[in-house]
Amino acid sequence: MDENKRGSFGSTIGFLLSAIGSAVGLGNIWGFPYKMGRCGGFTFLIVYLALAAFVGFAIMLSELAIGRSTGFGPVNAYKKISKKFKWIGWLAIIAPFLIMTFYSVLGGYCIYYMVINVVGMFSGMPDSSSFAALLTNPWASIGCMVLFMAICYLINRGGVGGGIEKFNTIGMPALFVMLVIVIIRAWTLPNADVGLKYMFVPGYALKAGFFDKAPGFMEVLATAGGQMFFSLSLAMGAMITYGSYLGKNENLPKNSVIIVISRRPSPTASPRAWPSPISSSAARTSCSPRCRTCSMTWAPSAVSSA
Repeated sequence: MDENKRGSFGSTIGFLLSAIGSAVGLGNIWGFPYKMGRCGGFTFLIVYLALAAFVGFAIMLSELAIGRSTGFGPVNAYKKISKKFKWIGWLAIIAPFLIMTFYSVLGGYCIYYMVINVVGMFSGMPDSSSFAALLTNPWASIGCMVLFMAICYLINRGGVGGGIEKFNTIGMPALFVMLVIVIIRAWTLPNADVGLKYMFVPGYALKAGFFDKAPGFMEVLATAGGQMFFSLSLAMGAMITYGSYLGKNENLPKNSVIIVISRRPSPTASPRAWPSPISSSAARTSCSPRCRTCSMTWAPSAVSSA
């Protein structure tokens, strides 16, 4: 395909912000701290970083190179390499479709929480019961999901330069500012030290009774590998597609390193960053029905009042 007839990113920074933004979200902000504490704390982090450096970077570079050299999306890109590899391209289409089936729901939840928190600034901040109320109201969940999908459609309708790049040029710096605020707020919440221990101290989650059984090495490796693929948007066609819009003068190794480093996890561990103890006037504060150190009860984490 003629590169001049195909849209392209207007700048390197526009491409980098778009590529970084393709997966920076709930998978790192919430999912990573939980998995890190579940799978050994700092030990899990070492495994994850090793996989990202020695496996993730190589795959990232390869996918960007395939996209740029062929100028196609995943299906036609693999077909151009060899017709017998076309089915791999279809797998790269199916993967993000399956991810979207649940991520669109989570995106709707984010819109819901944003609305109730903005409203709560004037009428009282919501608590953990807000999530239960959403789960018992399917039409609200569907409406939020449809709104999320509509926003995504409008962004993508603008194309690579006028839609995705333009949005991420504003959205990613804004996300960085919000992450800084969230991290600072998380560190100042009650029992924040417990959250940091849960996330970083090897074996703390098991000793504190959060889990009954320590994961084996292969489970830790599989969890870290899955998180690495998800966080870097690998093997799902995203990087091949983005690479197809890159100019021939782009430095792919340099860009790949920047993307991998930029997708490192954020230390947002706190009682609101993982399934956390709650307290009420009717029940004792507790950490888990199976906790060996107290008799705690669990509920989905409430949205921070920050």
